[in-house]
Amino acid sequence: MENGFRCYRDRRCVLVLILLPVMLFGWWWGHLPRTPKEYFQVRCANCHDLPSKDLCKRSREERAGIVHAMRTLHGAAEVIDEEEALIITTYLKESFTCP
Repeated sequence: MENGFRCYRDRRCVLVLILLPVMLFGWWWGHLPRTPKEYFQVRCANCHDLPSKDLCKRSREERAGIVHAMRTLHGAAEVIDEEEALIITTYLKESFTCP
């Protein structure tokens, strides 16, 4: 099979096979949320338009309860794990400002 596909012998092909997963991992890693605000924007925007006018009508303590309610009653636990919920809750209680 002299004319067959022999990618493993071609250095360029091997380089692509090595670099492609590294580049995909880098893209994925670069798009992870880093700050509490980014966690709120990324996780909550899956189901809601942001900023929510209804959220601004609520007190800081009520906002924390909304995250819990979304996770327990509305299936957001599939999108937001416990650690992220704590980050988002703290952000909504302490740092979130309404426009």
